[in-house]
Amino acid sequence: MNLKLKVSSSNLYNLSKLNKLLKSFASNFNIILLPKKTKKLVVIRSPHVHSKSKEHFKSFKYTRLYYVSFPSLTNLKIFLLKIPTNLTINLKTN
Repeated sequence: MNLKLKVSSSNLYNLSKLNKLLKSFASNFNIILLPKKTKKLVVIRSPHVHSKSKEHFKSFKYTRLYYVSFPSLTNLKIFLLKIPTNLTINLKTN
């Protein structure tokens, strides 16, 4: 069964866990690294006089594209049950 997975997460460790799971359950797979997206947030520390004092925050979103082939449907079911949390996954069949 050939699948196309688009996975995105803000946690890079969960994506590496997904790679290890794919190595154990899939017969073969290809990884395409998509560019990471950054969001910047600037907050004023003091609401009154000190408006030049600001805090800067960044959040990153990592995305990967996987082309995966599973040998059987049971392997796919077990793989989907063991996926780490905090991942956004879009599945499509080829």
